[in-house]
Amino acid sequence: MSSSNHYECCNYHEQETSCEYYHCEFYNCDRCSNCHCPSKKNEPKKKNRTHLTWYKHPFKLFDIDFDYSNLYFRNVRLSKIMKMTITKNVMENIVNINQCDFVNGPYIINKPGYYRLCQDIVFSPNKHSDGKPTKEWLNNLEEKYRQAYALGFFAMFVIQTDNVILDLNNHSIRQSELFFHQQTFYSHIELASTPFIMGQGPASFGDHEKVASNVIIKNGCLGKSSHHGIHGPGYSKNIILDNLKIQEFAIGAIHLNGAHNVYMNNIDIDNKNMQIKFNSLLSQAQFIMSFLDQVDKNERIFLGGKLKTVVEVTTALKDEIKLVYDSLKSSDVKYPDNGIFHNDGGLDANMYGIVLNTKGIAVNGFKPLKEDYDCGNNNIVLNDVSIKNVSSKGTEIKCLSSTNVVVTNKYGGSAITGPVGDVFDFNVVVDTNGFYKGNVYTDAQLTVAMFLETRSNIPQSILGWASGMNYETFDDVIKKNELYIVDGRDSMAHVMKGNIALFCSQVYRMIGNNICINHVENNSTSSTKDVSASYGVLFAGCKNIDLIDYNIHNVSSKKGVVADLMYKNDNMNIQA
Repeated sequence: MSSSNHYECCNYHEQETSCEYYHCEFYNCDRCSNCHCPSKKNEPKKKNRTHLTWYKHPFKLFDIDFDYSNLYFRNVRLSKIMKMTITKNVMENIVNINQCDFVNGPYIINKPGYYRLCQDIVFSPNKHSDGKPTKEWLNNLEEKYRQAYALGFFAMFVIQTDNVILDLNNHSIRQSELFFHQQTFYSHIELASTPFIMGQGPASFGDHEKVASNVIIKNGCLGKSSHHGIHGPGYSKNIILDNLKIQEFAIGAIHLNGAHNVYMNNIDIDNKNMQIKFNSLLSQAQFIMSFLDQVDKNERIFLGGKLKTVVEVTTALKDEIKLVYDSLKSSDVKYPDNGIFHNDGGLDANMYGIVLNTKGIAVNGFKPLKEDYDCGNNNIVLNDVSIKNVSSKGTEIKCLSSTNVVVTNKYGGSAITGPVGDVFDFNVVVDTNGFYKGNVYTDAQLTVAMFLETRSNIPQSILGWASGMNYETFDDVIKKNELYIVDGRDSMAHVMKGNIALFCSQVYRMIGNNICINHVENNSTSSTKDVSASYGVLFAGCKNIDLIDYNIHNVSSKKGVVADLMYKNDNMNIQA
């Protein structure tokens, strides 16, 4: 239908005194009792579940003329919604994707098109080196995108353009066992040229971002991932996820920040087989190596009363990392149970099935009632979504801070951290007399803080105490410098919120139909509120939510709060 016919057929009363007009082809002319089409005018009205029928009124933002939640309510077929979503003829650019396309790095989608997998993909770039981007690979990118890879290959697919269909074509994608441990800052599919919007995240990811909109991802299995299955940093519009299985993720299956118009259909999330051999410190250790390599090798530092060279500090950490990879390569080598990277219990972080959050990072506490709709996270449809086996043992890290509450506008915030927001874990390096005993990782954190200008937030008072040369105890330093011990954080100073199957953070306008949640378990022994909690669905600061049909079973916690449905802070008009 041409644009000249856009206003011809149907009208819809958004208010008593005005009406808006819509494209008949997409809405099937079943808009309301005032429809001009005789064929639909006399049909019986749908029975309203509540007196608050917000879904009858489309919410338009970002120059988008349609609303997925309203379309769902109007029984518009998903196939038609897909046609509305893709605004270009993507079939003019059909691209077949094979294993050989991932040898040196991720597959970067920068042109509209239909992208189709031809085989199962195991992602292990540069597997004969360190799994990191080479200078040659980076130089082949546009300069404005290079800094996004400051912490390595953050995704298998980087979608940095609009109007893309990614058809997994009934194939699977996963990280190799090697790359799973090499790169923990990772998602299988990233809906942007960078993993964070500008100015956020644990590193500097550049001053340019291209967020993907009008994207369909369908028909396949997302397997082993060290962080997320699908991730969007912010402001993606018109995202459809259809017929997907997501398994073996370390943190979350789907995490979208600030998306507007999201439709998830036939999504099966099951994390029953996930086990992680090594804790989050391994990831941080590999990131900090690049900083250590920048320090003058002739420099020396006092640590625990002993003078150490930078070479000694660097070599000790390298040897510990090497032991990890030796154990992965050979069954004859076992990483010791008392090693700093040993993960007692298999999983050490809070875990999520689906996270729907407003634009930007989701590392702070629970958000208040949503007032800003420009920050995204509007018009969400979840249809036939199953989330099973969200189970972990959340490891709490108490952190030092210059304030009694960790301010987390950025990674680390006011917490005392290393160069990538990594918490200085004082609990493991203070001996019985209150002096620094150290380990290979904290030695590296202190060395980088001493000799490099980075994002490290380790003050001189801590450096002086750790040196062992001023004979101050840890308690003396805390009192003298007015430092605080803050609980409820993870190894990156993120606020721990418990294990949550479906986490709705400032969602506006969401319909959920046939939501099945089974087995949410938190084995943390922390007594801190929320760290050890388990929730089926959690709402924080949400408005206009309708769960039409849902089933929640087997939500448990070893020590914390348990709830099928949990409401944090203020929420408005949630019907379940």
